[in-house]
Amino acid sequence: SAPISLLKVEESVAHSQVERLRQVKQSRSAAQVQARLGEVEAACRSGANLFEPVLQAVKVYATLGEISDVFRKVWGAYRETGTF
Repeated sequence: SAPISLLKVEESVAHSQVERLRQVKQSRSAAQVQARLGEVEAACRSGANLFEPVLQAVKVYATLGEISDVFRKVWGAYRETGTF
């Protein structure tokens, strides 16, 4: 089989992305982010459609990690069972 080429990200690019994320988090409204993440959590717990609450969370600059943390809080983390 052919070797798989791996994506290598320059350290300077990684640092600039971390700085950009820090700036976004600093400039957004923490209260709005928490409110929208609360709406995502409520939708998860009620079984409601998640599209609109997740979209509203993204619009106030909640990160994918923050939204995923809500999912893990409600449903736990996926664990592969190893059975097929």
